[in-house]
Amino acid sequence: MKRNYVALYKKCNGCKTIKFKDDFYKRPNYNGSNTVYFMPICKECSLDKSGKYQRESLRYKITKKKYAQSEKGKDVQSKGYKKYSKTEKGKLKIRENNRRFRNTQHGKLCDKLYEALPKTRLKRALYKKTENGKVAASNYNHRRRMVTKNGRISIIFWDYIRDLYDNKCAYCGSEDELTMDHVKPISRGGLHISGNILPACAFCNNSKGAKILSEWRPSLCQIMLAKK
Repeated sequence: MKRNYVALYKKCNGCKTIKFKDDFYKRPNYNGSNTVYFMPICKECSLDKSGKYQRESLRYKITKKKYAQSEKGKDVQSKGYKKYSKTEKGKLKIRENNRRFRNTQHGKLCDKLYEALPKTRLKRALYKKTENGKVAASNYNHRRRMVTKNGRISIIFWDYIRDLYDNKCAYCGSEDELTMDHVKPISRGGLHISGNILPACAFCNNSKGAKILSEWRPSLCQIMLAKK
């Protein structure tokens, strides 16, 4: 049985010598196949000054630019970007780049122009009429009032308040995940301070809403019966 020795070797474009393919860096092809592409320069040349000099040469840059502008290069780049954007690392990188771009002057101008479009305004108006849009607007107003109102609470005080109630809901005694509940709601003049906060489960906090205790207390028995 003859062995295909040609498939085991490759010529390096840097040192112009024939070496094993294991001496070359490889990356997957993004053309839809499961094949592997070997780099034109071996590992030794890529770490050497000659390989760095070749990558910084004008001929290499022109060749790379021509390939990137060709139809094949654009197709390979788009497939590689789609495949990379689906990975966890790609999602974090894209999110970081978007956040960094929005903080720049050009990014702020692009956001301002995008929000001024009639299509965007219509999309925002239709979303605000949906159930998710109403909840998002309510949560945004709640966070805005918490920032603008006087008073703050640190994580240490929040841990202390939860320890006072043995990490249980102050209303029904549930041991579910606790949230901050303002006894006097911020929308009705309450402050975001430790004296106005009690630990409450998500069920009790959502059912209380913007009510004060005298308005919400009659329905507390029904909530406890519903949990049982």
